Amino acid sequence: MMREKMEQNEIQIDAAARQIAQLRTQGCRLYYFVPDFTSDEGLWRGVFHSYLRAYSVADQAALILMLPEADASAELGEMLELLAALGEDAPLVLAHTYSDDFFVAAVRRGDSFIVAQEALSAHCADIAARAGAEISSGQDWMPYQREYDVSVCVATYHPDDEMLFATLTSIVQQRGCSFEILVGDDGSEHFDVKRVELWLLQHQFKDYTILHSAENRGTVLNYMNMYVHACGHYIKNLSPGDFFYSNHALTDMMQFMKQNGYQFAFGRSCNYRKEKNQYIIVDRMNPHHLRPYREGAVSAIKEAYLVCQDYAVGAAFLVDRELMISYTRDIVGHVTYMEDGVHIMMVADDIPLGFWNHNFIWYECETGISGGPSQEWIERLGRDHCTVLMMIAQRHPELRELCTWHVGGRKPSDVPYMKIMEEYYAEMRRVRETTSYLQSVDLNELKKLVHADVSFR
Repeated sequence: MMREKMEQNEIQIDAAARQIAQLRTQGCRLYYFVPDFTSDEGLWRGVFHSYLRAYSVADQAALILMLPEADASAELGEMLELLAALGEDAPLVLAHTYSDDFFVAAVRRGDSFIVAQEALSAHCADIAARAGAEISSGQDWMPYQREYDVSVCVATYHPDDEMLFATLTSIVQQRGCSFEILVGDDGSEHFDVKRVELWLLQHQFKDYTILHSAENRGTVLNYMNMYVHACGHYIKNLSPGDFFYSNHALTDMMQFMKQNGYQFAFGRSCNYRKEKNQYIIVDRMNPHHLRPYREGAVSAIKEAYLVCQDYAVGAAFLVDRELMISYTRDIVGHVTYMEDGVHIMMVADDIPLGFWNHNFIWYECETGISGGPSQEWIERLGRDHCTVLMMIAQRHPELRELCTWHVGGRKPSDVPYMKIMEEYYAEMRRVRETTSYLQSVDLNELKKLVHADVSFR
């Protein structure tokens, strides 16, 4: 009986080795990996996801999983589910129970072995090295590093599923530029990573990274975690309920920035709110007054931002990635929730702020951290805002008096700053009497995303 079992194993090893040899002769790039399913680090998931991201059925590549003797049905089931979500586009994955005989018979020069930290993987790395195979670390492994025009960062915390998937739909439908999606969840107790991942794969979108924090750390750290994993030239922040206005909005905005040399800019936001099963377009916009931004005068924009505090909504921005990382790093540990405070600091530092005078996003107003009615959140954001202003005051002594005045409740009220604000908002009100923020708004663009009635009010 023992001899028969050994002979059967030898037959299986020979058959598997012949299949692998045939793939090699066809020009197939072979990756070997010993997954450690007992590790809490989940390295095997990272390797498997990186392989799915890099290859499709059309590519000459195969991931060969050498499985330990222990039961791995749950993990293999998870892999099969992801492959099934990709359908016919799924790349080739093979699995075989590990043995030295099998690996020695299979691995050859030109193949690649992905090494993990456990002992069996290190042992296999020695075998692979003697065979002349390439050795790669499984930590953050990626067969090739892609670059993107834009990294779209979606921050979540107890998200509404309907809004989250509508936001993701608006992203994956973008055309004309290359982009990746990063979903960063800030410690939601029941955030379903698998569901989001399957949705993306079922929509034939593989350029994604899902980051789930074990605890709630605040919006700034959540976005910063996405930024350091991002590979795009630009950063685009969104939250569930924020959508791109149309399927070419991202490309058009990016081209505007490139043509005009802007490192950061914002476009028009079309505000809406949800009432039961109906979506209402609201004639509102941040900033409230657009003249300084239309004219593009640096001094007028700086006055509008720093004196009048007429800020653009954060979701309407597109920002150079390196610039965003640099400024966000400065506020980490000081600011918890007001991630778009970096835009105020950029204006204070005289970085030109661009305005793309076209519809860029659909923005859900009157909800979320910045739009909701919660007094607690108003106070938290107020503290963050004061911190940003005092950081500006430290960088710019010439702005210290202004920043201190804002932080102190704008007292006294008879200073020149107050007069500038009063004249600014009086002009804004006069303009609003005869004009609308809504510019060539097509209700059908929102209907396609929410699949519900949309109307103006």
